[in-house]
Amino acid sequence: MTEAKFQSGVSHHTDTCNDASGTWTGLALWRLVGWVDDGIQHGPGAFNDALADTSYSIKVSSSDGYYYIFDSVTVKRNDNIIVANELNGGPLPAADPINSTQLWYPLRIVGSSVQNGQQVGAIVKMELLNLPTSTPVPSPTPTPTTSEVEAIEFQGTKLTPIKEQGNNALAGTQIIDKNTYRLTVDGLVNHPLTLSYADLLAYPQESWLMDLDCVEGWNFTAKWTGPELNSIFNDAKVKLEAKIAIFHTADVPTGYSSLDLNYIRDNNIIIALKLNDVTLPPDRGFPFQVVAESKYGYKWAKWVTRIELSSDTSFRGYWESRGYNNNADVNGPAYDSGS
Repeated sequence: MTEAKFQSGVSHHTDTCNDASGTWTGLALWRLVGWVDDGIQHGPGAFNDALADTSYSIKVSSSDGYYYIFDSVTVKRNDNIIVANELNGGPLPAADPINSTQLWYPLRIVGSSVQNGQQVGAIVKMELLNLPTSTPVPSPTPTPTTSEVEAIEFQGTKLTPIKEQGNNALAGTQIIDKNTYRLTVDGLVNHPLTLSYADLLAYPQESWLMDLDCVEGWNFTAKWTGPELNSIFNDAKVKLEAKIAIFHTADVPTGYSSLDLNYIRDNNIIIALKLNDVTLPPDRGFPFQVVAESKYGYKWAKWVTRIELSSDTSFRGYWESRGYNNNADVNGPAYDSGS
């Protein structure tokens, strides 16, 4: 890959992190892998998630012979493993100013998910190893059956048709296999849970009439149906010290967003398995979307694979760490003061 092509990638998908040296800028490693893991180099489907789930190896080598081998499962859509080409707005120094034996230029692995031994510098080569002989394709998520009819009205209110509803995605539609899906509920709980899609369907289902309001200014009205998070959390036996629920998603496995536990309990927040009486489509977040009543859309997590109960009220998710208000109250401030 040429320097110009790498820089072009950074201009379209800039990933950054901060440490004692300053601000590092570059591309998340998974984005680079997406250029070469199969025949698709651009667009939402460039990174092959199904292939990454086979746990192949990504060998990153330095000009001095040092290398580290990452597992594709760890790298998968992880924005906190970054191949940096700039530090504080300029090219990387030739080496660590404190330890000149640690080479940096032109590229270095950095990020909050990176340990010391993984910080390969002076990168000259990346290789994908132990790839399967054939590219796996995830089992398709069933589309709505012929018995499912989209609701057009609920509680006397006209619903926005699904095809007319606004929708955003960070990295394109995440394809999750209904048959192998498992939701992990862990952290500050006495009884960690591993729930299948069938398990979620087995909980009592509630239906809400609710608007989804995007911080961009658009909204729509829909019928949302699914179990209350309170029911799931009761089964998990949440510990008293837990203050927030962090939603880890297929596109942001480090934690897409969080909600205050008191808010969840007081408002009986549900997770929607159905939208307008139709099984939640893949592009809308299958297997479920968090229905964050009175919160902006960036709190409505989709493609959730894990719910972590935590006492870390300083946690900030993908959008919140980029300046969006952590409360996300509709009609409230979109950004934190000072952002």
